[in-house]
Amino acid sequence: MRVGIHGNGLRTALGRLLVMVLAPLALVPLAVAQETTLDFWVMPFVDQPEAALAPFLEEFEQETGIRVNLTVVAYGESLERLQTAIAARRGPDLTYMTDGRFLPLVEFGQALAPLSPFITEGFRGRYVDPQILDGYEVDGEFYVVPFGFVTYLWAINLDHVEAADVDEELLARMRDPESTWDWDDLEVLLDALTRDTTGDGRIDTWGYAYPGASAFLHSFLLWLWNAGGDVFTPDGELSLEVDAVERAFEYLVRLNDAGYMPPGAESMGGPDAIDAFATGRTSVINNVWPANGLFVWPSQFEDLDFELVYPPVGPTGARTTYYGSALLAVLSQSEKQEEAWQLIEFFLRPAFQEWLSETGFFPVTGELSAEMAVNPDVQKYYDVLPWTVSEPRHPRTAAVQRLWNAEAQAVMIGQKTPRQAAEDLHRQATQAMQD
Repeated sequence: MRVGIHGNGLRTALGRLLVMVLAPLALVPLAVAQETTLDFWVMPFVDQPEAALAPFLEEFEQETGIRVNLTVVAYGESLERLQTAIAARRGPDLTYMTDGRFLPLVEFGQALAPLSPFITEGFRGRYVDPQILDGYEVDGEFYVVPFGFVTYLWAINLDHVEAADVDEELLARMRDPESTWDWDDLEVLLDALTRDTTGDGRIDTWGYAYPGASAFLHSFLLWLWNAGGDVFTPDGELSLEVDAVERAFEYLVRLNDAGYMPPGAESMGGPDAIDAFATGRTSVINNVWPANGLFVWPSQFEDLDFELVYPPVGPTGARTTYYGSALLAVLSQSEKQEEAWQLIEFFLRPAFQEWLSETGFFPVTGELSAEMAVNPDVQKYYDVLPWTVSEPRHPRTAAVQRLWNAEAQAVMIGQKTPRQAAEDLHRQATQAMQD
């Protein structure tokens, strides 16, 4: 499902982004007792969430008298743990959510509380663009609200680019959001960047690594979307159109067979491919989320001279990249829904949103810290919003995800042709939708 964040209105809003000054949101205090406690489950969207959120939760308690009991739940087990807790009526009052996890809970006995009664015009007006919120409306109702989001950029190793004497005209198009480059350009680039840098007759630096053994959601999706495909139709039916899947598989095989990927790429996990770029084994990467591009790589990899660039246009004219949100949901069984909503409103205050901008998530309200406001790479992550595609929001996403990653690896190791894998993926996914 594509995010509904497009058009001139967005461009105008983003143009104002870095100079936006919004007044703090006043909360209406509720008559709550000092001993009121909210149970709040979060996934590790930042390092050590307990420590990172502690000052904010303390401020919230001092202001409202509401204590917050924070529990950190791993991403991989979060949905199952929530479902189990809900079934036992021991779920939290408030929970962190992701795009691919909240719809199963909406279906699971209507486990998430409708939030429309809380969403005032003032609350809606906090968003830098209304579609950041409105994109989460499900059948006329809101079950989650976003408080932060991420998009992905591409990156190139500048030392490798300079050594390979890459065409400056191509680099200029990659750097300009108003210009374009495509898959043919990418092959030319990867050919130039796959090199023997030591003169011993052996390739030691490669253009790109697709992680064939990836369990990540987005590894194959970035290529599928760019090939003109999608996982689900807007009305929730299975897509995975065979020709689009085949185009993506075929292109990855062509890059691998040409020697543009390091040996063993078919066995790499997602973190392995990221590490290959960060340590200089590869020269191009297509899934640079903000934490790496803005914080981790500049601070932890001093020898990595890289530049963030915009995504290419695929063979069908699709220019795409990833969009995902940090979401908050209140459980239907909670007896403290109004108190939970107070905490949600607190997370949209300027101080929290500014802090969030330094974590790898972007503030939905547009408030950036002083450091982030002058970082030119920040605007690049906002520039790609018109091309973003949301993480699939469907109850069967996890089941289908396992299938597309398995078929991608089967293609990479030569076990199946791209056509065979595309047809098998569609057939197996169709069955998974019925299970």
